[in-house]
Parts: sequence; C-alpha cells; structure tokens
Amino acid sequence: MGFTRSEHIISCESHLLFRNMRKRKKIKRYQLKRKYKKFIKAQMERKVLREFYLITEKDANMMSLYLPPLTKTDKLFDEGFPRSILSYGLIEEGYANCALLLLNSIILSNDNLVHDTYIFPALFCFRHYLELTIKATLKEYGKMCLGHNLSSLFESLRPHLSSGEDVENISRLLHELDDVDKGATTFRYSFDVGSLGKVKVKEFNHPINVFVLRKRFLQLYSFFDGVLNQAIDSKG
Repeated sequence: MGFTRSEHIISCESHLLFRNMRKRKKIKRYQLKRKYKKFIKAQMERKVLREFYLITEKDANMMSLYLPPLTKTDKLFDEGFPRSILSYGLIEEGYANCALLLLNSIILSNDNLVHDTYIFPALFCFRHYLELTIKATLKEYGKMCLGHNLSSLFESLRPHLSSGEDVENISRLLHELDDVDKGATTFRYSFDVGSLGKVKVKEFNHPINVFVLRKRFLQLYSFFDGVLNQAIDSKG
C-alpha cells in the first residue's frame, strides 16, 4: 500500500527532524524519542483535522468538482466496498458515537465555524440516543411508550430502577433537556411554524460549555447503557 501525499510529507518531515535532533550532542536517547513521538502526534493530529474534522464549504465544493454528473442508473443504496450491514440493534450506539465524534471535533478545533456548525447535530444525536435507549429499555420490560418527552419516558422506567441520588440526578438532567427541547425539534430545525402558518426563526440563548456537555453525556451514557444491559440480562 502506497503513501498518500500528506503521509509522505509527514514521513519526510519526521525523518529530517530526527536526523537534526541526533546532531545535538547533549540530547539523550529517551529525550530524543519523546520529542520524536510528540512531533509525530502533532503532525498526525493536524492531518486528521485538515482532512476530516475541518471540512469547510470550500472543501466540499472542491471535492464535488471532480465528481461525474448523476446518471439515470445512479442509486443511493448500492453494492460495493466497504459494505455496511445494517442492524437496528446498534442504532442507539450509532447516535451516541456520532454525538461524541462531533463534540470531540468541536473540542479539537479552534474554528468558530466548526463550533457553530457541529453543535446542533451533536445535541440532536445526544438527545436522540437518550430517547432511543430509554424506549429500548422499556421494550425489554414489555412496555411500548410513544412520544418524545424524555422526562415522561423516564418516569415509565422508574419502577424498574433502584431509588437513589443517581436516579434523581438523571431525572433532573432530563428535565433540563426537556425544558430546552420539549418536542425533539429544537436541534433539528432553525425555525418554528406557528398555528397560523407564520414562520418564526428560532433563538438559542442557553450557554454551552462543550467540555461539560461531553462529560454529562458520558455520565448519562454510562447510566443508560447499564440500565439497558440490566433489562436485557433480566430476561435470562
């Protein structure tokens, strides 16, 4: 397998750095290795940021510029490699992973455009994971619940949970999320349509600390993943 252009550049740069470092008499071998590893890590992070996380509108336009026009035989779902074998059993995990990927991308980037572009999809995936996981857990207990209100869904799950401070803290966070997104539309649409058909642009005035948000999501994920596994195990 050949190197890509960016991989080749990193390889050449790292080789030159390593060679120049060795010329310095007072640098010990372990110090040299540490500096070398740090350099490689920084180069790879820049490569990942450049080629994956920070895709701008200009990048998208450039990539699409070299694609052929659509034909009558083109399809969205087609055979080929890599092939994705779809399983609804993993759908909750998919939304959880997407939320974390987007939040990590925001944390890694210094670009405000990336922050503003990724935060709402991240919040939507975050919220949708919670809804799907609570519903999946209720299904394991033989209950089918409709609706999108997280607090109501969680109350249906309470009889199967041990009482304690953890449960109350989870309930409080779900109420907070419901206050922001009552109908599961806040993070999906940039506008509301009133009863008379009048379009109103949304305003989001809630402060967001991405580091705290990521931490809370992981805490919620840990709780609900455990609750779902417990429900599955209870069926024997």
